[in-house]
Amino acid sequence: MTRSFTEKLIAELHLGVAEGIVIRQMPHLRSASTCLQSQRDLYIAMRDLFVRHDRLAVDNVDRLKKRIDSNSMKLESIKANQKDGWQEDADRVVVLIEKDQAAIASLLSRRVFIRAWWVLVSLVLLRHTDIPAKYVA
Repeated sequence: MTRSFTEKLIAELHLGVAEGIVIRQMPHLRSASTCLQSQRDLYIAMRDLFVRHDRLAVDNVDRLKKRIDSNSMKLESIKANQKDGWQEDADRVVVLIEKDQAAIASLLSRRVFIRAWWVLVSLVLLRHTDIPAKYVA
């Protein structure tokens, strides 16, 4: 069967209209693709941020304080018993206590830094979104 002239014309018009629609939709598809890619990148960055936060924000201050208390009690018992070589043991325990106290001071200053950093992140987030200030901690 041969197609008539009108059928061929209609087919070409449909093809032209379809191509025109595709051509007109390309910028929108590209912008939607770009938006999806940027959303994906933001999601991955936030996921990585929370992973780093969980890994690096470990705070052992309470454990170190308990260890200082137990070492202090051990130091007192060493001084009270005064067995042979008690001074070396006492010096070793004192060094452990001093190291733990330095670690506590470092962790407390780090805690302040992390809190300040999260405030900065929330302010940047607040500036770039439409979230009212009363909802941001």
